[in-house]
Formats: sequence, structure tokens, C-alpha cells
Amino acid sequence: MANSRRKKKSSKKRTKNMLYMIVAFVLTIFFIFSGSYVNSTYNLSVNDISPTRFTAPTDVVDRVATERLKEEARNSVAPLYKHDSGVQEKALSNIDSFFNTLNLVYDENESIADTINSIKSSGLSLPVALSYSQYYAYFQLGDTPREEYRTMIKNTVSELFEQGITSDTLESTYAAAEEKINTSAFSDVLKETAALITNSALSPNLVVDEEALELAREKKASEVGDVIIKKDQKIVDEGEIITEEIYTVLTDLNLINKANFSTVTKPFWGSVIIIFVLFIAALLYFRDQNNKILENTRNSAMLFLFYVLAIVCARIMAPITNYSLIPLTVFAMIIATLINARTAIVMNIFISIAAIFIYNGSLEFLMFFIITGTIASLLMRYTNKRNYIMLIAIIVGILNFVCLAAINLFFYATVSQNAWKYSIFAGVMGIILTVLAVGSMPLWEVLFEVNTPLRLLDLINPTNELLRRLMLEAPGTYHHSLLVANLAENAAIATEANPNLTRVGAYYHDIGKLKFPIYFTENQHGDNPHQYLDPYTSAKIIIDHIPYGKELAVKNGLPKAIIDIICQHHGTTLAKYFYVEAANQLGIENVSEADFRYPGPIPQTKEAAIVMLADTVEAAVRATMNAGSDLDEIEALISSLIKQKMDDGQLAAAPVTFKDIDIIKHEFMQVFKGMYHKRIAYPDLNQKEAEKKELIEAHKALPAEEEIAAEDIPEGEEL
Repeated sequence: MANSRRKKKSSKKRTKNMLYMIVAFVLTIFFIFSGSYVNSTYNLSVNDISPTRFTAPTDVVDRVATERLKEEARNSVAPLYKHDSGVQEKALSNIDSFFNTLNLVYDENESIADTINSIKSSGLSLPVALSYSQYYAYFQLGDTPREEYRTMIKNTVSELFEQGITSDTLESTYAAAEEKINTSAFSDVLKETAALITNSALSPNLVVDEEALELAREKKASEVGDVIIKKDQKIVDEGEIITEEIYTVLTDLNLINKANFSTVTKPFWGSVIIIFVLFIAALLYFRDQNNKILENTRNSAMLFLFYVLAIVCARIMAPITNYSLIPLTVFAMIIATLINARTAIVMNIFISIAAIFIYNGSLEFLMFFIITGTIASLLMRYTNKRNYIMLIAIIVGILNFVCLAAINLFFYATVSQNAWKYSIFAGVMGIILTVLAVGSMPLWEVLFEVNTPLRLLDLINPTNELLRRLMLEAPGTYHHSLLVANLAENAAIATEANPNLTRVGAYYHDIGKLKFPIYFTENQHGDNPHQYLDPYTSAKIIIDHIPYGKELAVKNGLPKAIIDIICQHHGTTLAKYFYVEAANQLGIENVSEADFRYPGPIPQTKEAAIVMLADTVEAAVRATMNAGSDLDEIEALISSLIKQKMDDGQLAAAPVTFKDIDIIKHEFMQVFKGMYHKRIAYPDLNQKEAEKKELIEAHKALPAEEEIAAEDIPEGEEL
């Protein structure tokens, strides 16, 4: 029947643990889906401030930088021109046409003034508008000088065209034409006229060969290689402006402006697979611990709660850039205090890997939290001493500072101003989280009824009300409890039980004797009041110290684990002395064992079982040693007493193995050997003085020539 109940209870525990796992897995996937990797980079655009440092996850072409270099290469190609001969021919033809027109209107029978007036009044269209003086100077020339004048202009124009004129050099060509004309022998007015005619005729005869130029430019651009951003190379640092070039690179790498979930489908499913494998690994770890951790539903609930709180923090704080401000380490420190450091380290790794997907963290993120969380978990064992708490907090703060600075130095070969600032924040955060972890212990102690070293330390303070009452009202019981605590604590350490809980449980296991302390032998110094009572009444008084102890423990707010030890340290054993007394008086057939058994239950934990055995052997050994027994007899007695408990089924429900029993026996004997070791008998000073006098008298009686040998004189004595 008992086995059936245990199996049913174990099945419920496994079901509850599996439910915790499923819920935790679903929450993790949900937070990854809605977390930083999917959503945090949607709204960045050109000229925004970068919220974090972006590095290239793979090699990528910087398209903007590459195109800029190619454009510079294209622009470096000088223009390519082709010669247009028609421009020169047209210009010379226009010059001839101009002079021919002037010559046609000139009438030798008319005066020059009349000719000029007729030209102006006729509205004759000429390519160059001349002044009266310029017309006059030209018409004064004879036929031959006029032809020479025309030839000089045409030669100047032809020479300049042969040198080549571009749109860029047209202005300088005008200057060159004027300079050439000024070297002629004509008057200044005619030189000025020639410059006007020449300038009107000149135009670019070298035009850009667009086709050849484009081919040359493309050839030059093709010689420019792609600008490559290498894997892990910084693209933009936190706080810097996102330029168009940076924006293009980030977009090409799908680091920002992810338009829809399809762009992150593969990474998302990759994270789901990793988290699933991680949960399987955690399950295997806890099973490898022989279910010692998860067999306690309280531990399962704590691990589930702290894991959920950790991933919720990672999700809420996903937008922040300084990941060291995320309080993941505090959960590892709390688990180390409430359960143990090994479990805390495993959970810290578990939480850090899950959080990296939610936060979209990097390798630096993972390294920081695994290193700091592991060391902080190991340091929490020292916080059971109050004067160490602040020291541990400072050590954790320094650890966080140094770790973050070193990580930046390793990955980026420098520690920037922002990195120093973040390292200082990390150090301050380490101090705050340590104080928070220790300061929150009362909350977890009440919520999960867990017994931390600090709480247990308070309970063994001699000024505690119950212990003080025990010391004053039942000093024998108090002394007995101290001896039981010494025995039980050593056995707990050796069998990997909780030594702090075991010791405190031993201190309080007999507080129920405060009701009638004189009825217990260790507090008696005269008559035994039981000699005036019937066996039933005596047994009831003795047995009632269990329920009364529970009542006192509940009233004084002792932890449930201590109350359990108080209730279980006698189990359902028989108050044998009074049972035998009743059987002798009334006949064994008229006496029921049930009336003389403790109410129980039998010990359910290793700590309760150890206290039961320590309580049993301490009183028996003390009585036996007072009777003059030696240590060999004591060892046999301990084995016998423990065997009786086992035969009576008192250890059936406790997780105690035969190996544990052997260790407990050995540890009990080690304590008793220290308590009852043989001592050297001190000499009787009166007897020694008499022997010395007798030796002196014998010396006097000897002949003068005889002497007493030195070895006959007691050591350290003088004659």
C-alpha cells in the first residue's frame, strides 16, 4: 500500500515537472519570436542614431563604397574629342560672304559716307555689326589692301581651327586671335574690326566623342575591385549616425528593416531547435542527479519561476544597448543560495543561451553572463556570514567590471569610451544584484518555505526565545540537544545531507519537553516523579512532548522543515519502558502497543532520520559510559540501536541507504571517541611526597661511601 502511494506521488511529481518544462519551452519560443532579433531593427533609416554596434555576420560587398570608387574612376577619364572639318569650312565661307556683301554695296562713285548711310538705312543683315568709323576705315582701303585684310582674317581663323577649338578653350582662342591680329600692320580700328569678325567666325571644331568616352569610362570603372566588408568587421558603432552607405550595408545583411517574418524564418527555426536540445540536456542533467533535485516539488517550482522571470527580463530589456544591465546573474545567485551552486551554474548556462536568442545578443553577451553568473554562484556560499555580504557584493561588482572590459578588449582590440562607461555600469549592477539576491531571501523563504543558511543561522542564536527557555527551564535537555546536534551535523556532512538544517533540527527537536521538563531524566536531580504515576500517564506525558513541540514551533514561526524533524524524530517508536511496566502490571494481553507509540510520522527526510538516530544513541551511550563501558561496547551498542530502528521500519520512508547507515555509524563513533577518549592519570601529590621522604631516610641510613644512582631519583625531583 505504501509503495503504491509512493509510486502515485512520484508519478504526480513527474507530470508536474513535465508541465513546467513544456510551459517554459513555449514561453521561450514566444519570447524569441517577439524578441529583439525579429523586431528591434525594423524602424532604422538614414540619419538615425545606431542603437548598438553592428558587425558583419558574413563577408558582404559595400555597394555604395564600390560604386563611389567606380564613379571616381569614370570621372578620371579625360574627354575624347573628334575633329569636325565642316565647322572650319563654314566659318571661312561666312567670312567670304561677309566681305563679298560689303564689297557689293560699295559704290566708287558715291562717297564713303553715302555708302555707309545706305548700308545702315537698307537694313542689310550682316553677321557683325560695325560702327561708322569701322566701315569708314574698311572702305578707305584700296582693292588690294582689302583683299589682304580678308586674307589675314581668314588665315588667322584657319590657323586657330587647325590647332583645335573645344568649348572649354573657346575663350582662350578669342584671346589668341586678338593677339595674332594685333601683330598685323593695319590700323587699330581695322584690328578691332578684324577681332570682331574673327570671334564671330570661331566656334568649337573639336566635339566630344561620346561613344568612345563612355567606352573608356566603363573600361576604367571595370578595373576597380569590389569593396568588401569582412566577417565580424564593424559596420557602425553605437551612437554613430547611420549614413546611406551604412544603411545599404545593414539592409543587404538583413540586419535592419526586415520587412516580414519570412526573412528570419531560418534563423528562428534554428533557435527553436537549439532551445529544444537545451531542454533535453537539462532534463538529462536532472535525471543524472538521481532526481534528487526535482523530486522536491518546491525545487521544481523555484527553478521554473526563476527561469521564467529571467527570460521575461531578457524580453522586456531587449531594446536596451548595454546588456550588462539585464539582471540575469541575480537568478543564478538566488538558485545557488536556495538549492545549490551546481544547479545554479547549470541553470545560468541554460538561461544565458535562451536569453541570447531573445535579446539577439552576441558571443560577448554569452561569455559575460556565463562567466559572471558562474563565479557569482560559487561566491554565494560565503554570504551565510553577514559580515561577508558586502565584501562578496564588491567582489562581484569588480568581476563584472573587469569581465566586460576584457571582453571588449578581446573582441575589438580596444576599450572605447562607451565600453568603459558600460563596464562601470556592469560593476555597479553586480553590487546591486548581490545585495538584491541576499536581501530577497526572506521573500523566497516564506514563498517556498525554504531554509537558507542565513535563516538557519538566526535560529541557532542562543538568544532565541525557545533556546533560551530550554537552557533555563530544561538545562539537561538543552545539553542533550547540543550533543545530538554535534552528532547529527557530522553525519549530515558525511552523507551529503543538509548540515545546517540537521543541526538546527537537533537544537529544537525536544522543545516539547518544556511543558513538563522534570518528567525527563536529563532534567531530574532527585526523585523521579514517574514512580508516583501509572505507566499510561507517564507514557502520555513523555509522548506528548512531540505534539507540544509542534505547537511551540508553529507558534514561534519555525520553518516547516524544523517542525517536520520535531514530529518525526521519534517516528512511531514504542515507549518501551512504560509499555513493559504496563504489561507487568496488567498482563501483556491487556496492553495495546498503540497506546505507547509515538504519533509519528516516521522520518521522511535524511535530515530527520539522522536526528532520530543521533537522539537515540546519545542518551544510550551517555548512560553506558557512565556505567564504565569502553568504546568497543559503545560501537556495538550503536549498531544495535540503529538496527532496532531499521527492524521497526522507522527508516523505511527516508532516503537513507545502507551505505549512509555505515557512514552515520562511523561519524557517531568519531564524535564519541573525541568525547570519551582515555586520559592520562595524574599522580597523587601526597603519595609522591611520602615516597620522596622515604628515599631521603634510606639515603641517610646508607654508609657514607655509598651513593644513590641517578636513575633511582624520581624525574624532576631533587634530594
